[in-house]
Amino acid sequence: GPAPWTPLPSAGGSHIVAARKVKRLMTGSLGAPVDSTPWFPGKERHLLRSQIARISATCTLAVDGFFEPDDAEEAKKNAIRMSDPEGFTFPGHDALATLDSWKHAAPALLGTGKCTWPDLEAFEEGTLSEEQTAALTAAQEAEPAKEMLSGLGEDLADLLPEGAEGSPAWNIKVYGDKGTYTFEGGDAKSYRITAVRSMIWPGAISVAQGTKFANLYIGDGTKSAALVEPNKESGLPLANCAAFSSGNVKLPMAPEDVMDEPGDLQEQEEPQPPLPDEVSDGEDHDEAEAQ
Repeated sequence: GPAPWTPLPSAGGSHIVAARKVKRLMTGSLGAPVDSTPWFPGKERHLLRSQIARISATCTLAVDGFFEPDDAEEAKKNAIRMSDPEGFTFPGHDALATLDSWKHAAPALLGTGKCTWPDLEAFEEGTLSEEQTAALTAAQEAEPAKEMLSGLGEDLADLLPEGAEGSPAWNIKVYGDKGTYTFEGGDAKSYRITAVRSMIWPGAISVAQGTKFANLYIGDGTKSAALVEPNKESGLPLANCAAFSSGNVKLPMAPEDVMDEPGDLQEQEEPQPPLPDEVSDGEDHDEAEAQ
């Protein structure tokens, strides 16, 4: 029969931070070591779980208005809930083909690999030193946590050329029969499918048809910069996704040849040329006879 399902461990912040620095395809063995540079602190199960967390945080989408923040007292931070069906209207076909009709439905990951910063007021007095408190405060100010249900237009906005529309991180396309049909009772229906594809994680897609939507990922678990323009200032590809790289420092597939023939040296003029005959007496001088 089929192999039993194996639960993966929880995603740890240290694993997610390390996963951003390596680029490696999965072998299919959860217990396989991750041979990489820099070193990855775990097995393939931890790398797989980290990649799932990264892809889910970036590519889990929902149509605008389908969810709303859960402001209940017992609700966890970044919690969301379905909106009241009576007050929610599913976006129309034309609206679904725009970025404004889609929102992120999963918490964004910070540079620490976590979704939120620790609440400094929740620590007991004396738990953190002044240096630790100052460092955490500076980190929070430098990288504020993103709000839930943020729009797609903010993704990679710094790479968007001036005056251009859309987003470098997403591609929206409509497939299928785009006609609208009217049935008995006056109800109009269309069978078109709107697909939102991620340019950052190839294989991640969100689709909507009628009044339903779904998220799907079928890929190799690696981030790619082939579909995203490089940074306009540095010329580097999208962070943490250069092929054969450690972070964004490209690594060669093989070392260069060490036995190459050296190039010919350029001939130089004699630094102390001999004196012409008219300057000297023209005779040979033997040091032995002079002694």
